[in-house]
Amino acid sequence: MLAEPAVHTRSMLASSATDAAVAIGTSAAAVAALATLAFLCYQWARDRSERRIQEEQKQASRISCWFTQTSSKYSNVLETPEFRVTGKLEWLNRSDDPVYSVTFIGLLATQEIRGFPLGRKRRPIESPDFIAMPVIAPRDKGAREYTWTFPVDQASTIATEFVLGWDFNDASGVTWLKTSRGHMTKVKPSPEARDALITALLPKIQDLAKEAEDTSKLATKMAGEATEIADKYGLQNEGETEVSDNSEN
Repeated sequence: MLAEPAVHTRSMLASSATDAAVAIGTSAAAVAALATLAFLCYQWARDRSERRIQEEQKQASRISCWFTQTSSKYSNVLETPEFRVTGKLEWLNRSDDPVYSVTFIGLLATQEIRGFPLGRKRRPIESPDFIAMPVIAPRDKGAREYTWTFPVDQASTIATEFVLGWDFNDASGVTWLKTSRGHMTKVKPSPEARDALITALLPKIQDLAKEAEDTSKLATKMAGEATEIADKYGLQNEGETEVSDNSEN
């Protein structure tokens, strides 16, 4: 009679332990499920961001430029030392859309060996010369000889190399900067690029203004000749008389 309560107590303890184990297992499964769901959401967001970046860079990655150096020359004038780099500049738009406000920039940057700079800092020296092009058409390519001038002496160029940079606006209006080292990033349009573009466009604007002025003068001259012909044959008077007669009727 006295042993029955002990058996009942052991049953209750076993049941409680089982319930606790089941609860712990359920909680662990829920945590694992939430962790899996969080990882899948993170992976989806990252993939979506990568796809968006790839789509955004799609055209920019198809704009290529390169510079083949043919000679260099130092001017060892103490007051105004100069280093000149001459070579062939080439460009290619492999996309199906044009790019706008293209500016080519010459740089002297710290030399790199397998991606590591020789100096502690990459200190680019920018040439004051810019080449600005209003537009590069789809599938268009071109080339020209050019000399970049850098206001440095020979000692400052010992550990540097020429790097070509170019910035442009893609078909979506985003401004990109790329370099011959494979660097590509979105940037804000620089004042130098804007000024260089305006300088490049100014002769064309002046030509268009002159053409418009010449056209206006020609139109005025032709109108004068037409008036003289009308006066000679009395066409203008007849027209005025006809208008006058019609007004009276």
